[in-house]
Amino acid sequence: MNISKRVLLNMLGVIFLFGSIATPVFADNKKYDLRINPIAAPFGIIDAEANIKVHDNFTVAPMYTKWSGAGLVDVDYTGYGVRVYWHPSGVFMDGFYVSPFYRNMSVTMTVDNSFGNTAEGSFDMQRYGAIAGYLWQWDNFNLNFGVGYASTSSGDFTARDSFGNETTESTDDIPIGGLAMDFSLGFAF
Repeated sequence: MNISKRVLLNMLGVIFLFGSIATPVFADNKKYDLRINPIAAPFGIIDAEANIKVHDNFTVAPMYTKWSGAGLVDVDYTGYGVRVYWHPSGVFMDGFYVSPFYRNMSVTMTVDNSFGNTAEGSFDMQRYGAIAGYLWQWDNFNLNFGVGYASTSSGDFTARDSFGNETTESTDDIPIGGLAMDFSLGFAF
């Protein structure tokens, strides 16, 4: 397990521990919110997060993304991350939010040719940024939409073929930035 995954898993463990200790204070309110991206779901992409209320104005959310696609190139994409939401008007209420985030992603691609040879390539990426948006809350159901900025950097790309040849190309960790969007449906309880 590489060091960034280990650090992320430790961070998620602390978040869950803190969330389970802190949330009993909010016994009369909702404490959790499970959210999915409804635009990604029809394409077989799981993009979900679990918000944990840690304060009247803050939630912490572990994130998970998974996609596998088969075709000329088989692709497997897995992402883990964490984000913090600040809701000035209160958690799980209609209102504006600001949310910084961090996500670590692993991508593996496999190509099989008609001669039985296989080539596989893999790389890791880190994505971080912040989003500002609006949350609409109806009883337990909610919808949010936001826009912001994100930067992505990737590590080396390593390719291996079925003959044991391996090639590594450096990306020099050049960050690429741009528009980030946030759209999800959630259920708070």
